[in-house]
Amino acid sequence: MNTFILPGELPHLSRIRDYLNDEVCGILIHRKMSVADVYSSGVVPKDFGGGIYTLVSLADLTCEELQVSDRTLYEKCLGSIIADPRVHYLATRSYLNSPFNNSIVIERIVVNSFLIIRKTAARRLVSGSTPHSVEAWVFAKCFEHLNLPVYVLERTPINDRAWIYRGLDRQEVVLQDATIATAELSASSRKLMTEQRGATPGQKDANGFYLSRMDLSSVKGSDSNAWWSYPRELGFLRSGRLITMPIRLLSFYVKRALYKSYCKVAARELPDTPFVVYFMHYQPERSSLPEGLLFVQQWLAIRLLSWALPEGWSLLVREHPTTWLQPLDISARTPTLYRDIVCLRNARVCSMDVDTFEVIDKCRAVATLTGSVGFQSLMRNKPVIAFGLPAYKDHPACFSVSSLPELERALDVVQGQNMDDRFTDEALVEYLSWIERNSFCADSNERDWLEARLKNFGEIYRKILHGELELP
Repeated sequence: MNTFILPGELPHLSRIRDYLNDEVCGILIHRKMSVADVYSSGVVPKDFGGGIYTLVSLADLTCEELQVSDRTLYEKCLGSIIADPRVHYLATRSYLNSPFNNSIVIERIVVNSFLIIRKTAARRLVSGSTPHSVEAWVFAKCFEHLNLPVYVLERTPINDRAWIYRGLDRQEVVLQDATIATAELSASSRKLMTEQRGATPGQKDANGFYLSRMDLSSVKGSDSNAWWSYPRELGFLRSGRLITMPIRLLSFYVKRALYKSYCKVAARELPDTPFVVYFMHYQPERSSLPEGLLFVQQWLAIRLLSWALPEGWSLLVREHPTTWLQPLDISARTPTLYRDIVCLRNARVCSMDVDTFEVIDKCRAVATLTGSVGFQSLMRNKPVIAFGLPAYKDHPACFSVSSLPELERALDVVQGQNMDDRFTDEALVEYLSWIERNSFCADSNERDWLEARLKNFGEIYRKILHGELELP
């Protein structure tokens, strides 16, 4: 079957170049560069017969015209895509245009996507990671509007494993051979259970890192509570090109004001009443845009939670540590966000210094878009309300919501039903075993989650392109 692939940038393509065969009809390099530069890089095999494209190929004006038979499909596809606010967020992030002019960029990408799909005779798309640039996202959406399947390779809740989703906004796990007997849990899964299920608030691992800060070990400064550091901020100022220095200076000023605003309203004391905690995301990132669906602007989720909570319950909002530990995108937070949150009748902001495990253990439920903190919560026997598409959405105690009525129904269950049977050790082992049966681990000894992710993606590409893995 003619397969179009989105492997990422050139280094990602270099990992799978030996697996390319006649089945690959096209490759989209996730970078704004010319196709000539891709070929001159030497990453693409000289005998590769498919088409090579880049983000430039999708966004440039073309003189080619769509076939008459495609023009009605083009109109329906364009209308649906432009109606999705995430596309405008993505376009603004990439092109710094007004929403008015973003529509021109989006329209060009739709036209070029149709042309490329027809030219390569692509029958399916396989993407390494959820597309999260406006070019790649619209390109993948056009496949779906042409009734062509889109498959996405992504991490499972277990960091050293990856699996395959189908559908950009459904992300249904592609199940593997159900006849394979359930083996004993891998060492990494058992370690995960021990650390996340059994650890106490404030507990550290052998390297002195807080166990509650899962997935943050690669972020410099995340092993302490120094959320603001002038040396760190000056380092951000010095990095980058001289021409972008004014933007970095503005980011420094806005971030400092935002941090002061957060500290002014943040409280260390947890509510005495039943409460739900909403864990925010660092933005912009794939985990919120586009995987946060309609709640990319997290204020929308916070507002619905405030409205939907049972009488007498409180809403606790906790910022993501990386917001303070990494450079700030000045478009990601409004200057009055934290003050606005505490103006809600039942909401308060939680201090960063309260250990994540303590917050989880004392709340009634955890809410997030897709954050890994949701998986931590499930392992610590707390239900999760997910506004987006988290990797753990198939857990029986994860409630996916996209509207106020759905949220109210989820909270009714949290408030009124006994869910102990969903949180037993046996239930967790069964869920982790299900993940392992339907996922891949190329190197069980790899400890760096990013490197493990790339190795797993390479192995999945190899299996797909060599016919060892059947996709539905």
